[in-house]
Amino acid sequence: MAHTPRPTPSPTTRADGPRLNGLAAALHEQRFPIGSWVQVGDFEEARRVGDSTADFVIVDMEHLGFSFPELEQTLQWLLSRRTAGRTPAAATPIVRIPSEGAEFSSWMAKQVLDQGAFGLVVPHVTAPAHIRAAVRSMRYPAAAGSADTGGARSALPARAMRYWGLTDVGEYFTRADLWPAVPGGELALLALAESRDAWDAVDDLLAVPGLGALLWGPGDGSVSLGLRDWDIDHPDLRPYRRKVVAAGHAAGVAVGAAGSADPFSAVDEGFDFLALPAWDEDLARRLREHAAAR
Repeated sequence: MAHTPRPTPSPTTRADGPRLNGLAAALHEQRFPIGSWVQVGDFEEARRVGDSTADFVIVDMEHLGFSFPELEQTLQWLLSRRTAGRTPAAATPIVRIPSEGAEFSSWMAKQVLDQGAFGLVVPHVTAPAHIRAAVRSMRYPAAAGSADTGGARSALPARAMRYWGLTDVGEYFTRADLWPAVPGGELALLALAESRDAWDAVDDLLAVPGLGALLWGPGDGSVSLGLRDWDIDHPDLRPYRRKVVAAGHAAGVAVGAAGSADPFSAVDEGFDFLALPAWDEDLARRLREHAAAR
């Protein structure tokens, strides 16, 4: 699938310092980001991914546990002295929260971000209003004198600043904004499009300012079509998958695969990034080479 030409990427290193978010940095440089999933509380897997070359990692709090103490520990296990000097951060953590688009919880978003997450994955998004609610909850109120409408996130940034490696509170407030809509923003808002309702509304979803990327969700998506065999490459899914990828390219918004039966085919179909179900360093290397050769 041919890609719609994207704007010339802004440099990874900015006047206020190097970019911290590995997913955002790779997409800005037009590299193919590859990440992984870690269940909250799986400290051994978090340690393994933290030592890897993963650009990002989705820490999953939706299905198997919703515990802020375990989230804090999982984020700490992602930190490694082997990769501590790398910028952007290795395995940048983006957290999938359990509250769905229609019931989006601002307090949940606030507490996750205050732990130091670099973004959120919001499941079961089906309407633009769901994304707008997440945008407002993830953004701080506008700075004095700004024409920006800002958001509603309340401020207690000490833990997040420590995790990001920042010492100046003003710098954190500036950087803790939504990429790519805000220059210099480091927070990524990813919406999971995982139902027929979401796929039917995909153009409207992609038009909401503040959305960082859309994730194709074939698991719940197959269930929404009435399928019960967990076949994430079922023929009934393929037209919707092509529609979502094409819509993302037309809108200039990155589309990632949250799961794929054949990750090499996902690259060829035009997905902009992948989250592997479990980290595999050799597979990631081959996928990057495959993407670079296209």
